[in-house]
Amino acid sequence: MRTAWPRPPQPKKPEEFNGWSGGLQPYVPGRDRVPVEECEIEETDFFFAGMLFVRPTTEVIVIHHVGVPDGDTSAERIHSAHIYNDWAGIGYHYVIRQDGTIQRGRPLITVGAHSYMHNIYSVGICLSGNFEVEMPTDAQIESLIELLSSLCRIYSIAPSDHTIVGHLDMNRDTGCPGYNLYMELPYVIDEVKNRRNN
Repeated sequence: MRTAWPRPPQPKKPEEFNGWSGGLQPYVPGRDRVPVEECEIEETDFFFAGMLFVRPTTEVIVIHHVGVPDGDTSAERIHSAHIYNDWAGIGYHYVIRQDGTIQRGRPLITVGAHSYMHNIYSVGICLSGNFEVEMPTDAQIESLIELLSSLCRIYSIAPSDHTIVGHLDMNRDTGCPGYNLYMELPYVIDEVKNRRNN
């Protein structure tokens, strides 16, 4: 368990993006190759109200909870709420429901809208529930481990508490992903390490 708040990664400068010249490439379905996860994903095929862009690098996976409302919230409901807020659409790449179903949010290779100043190099996973008052289900934790294991293989990420983080590790003005889920992250990371090595 962590005994002190980790220092969040600092926003990267454009010249640090391995040859990225400073301009983001618009995402074009059918043209841009999207990696295939090694776990079952429920496709949603959302319409986005704004242009999406290809993420130039992937170094961190950020874990979130829905918060309010608590209970089992779908990716579709989150997408509708984000559209209502005049955003392009759902900001997370995945939503994990309480029965363990993993639903698609934004296309995996696109820039998300889930962690201020860190979206350019991170993937966002949101678990349904308010984990200040609820516990994540066993099915959610198992699906999270499975999804993280797949993403770590796709992006050659070494699982650690620097690469798999809670939203509050990145942005200090939030309690997301809630205490009860945050306390599960060391176990989750250990399981991802074990599965990645097997």
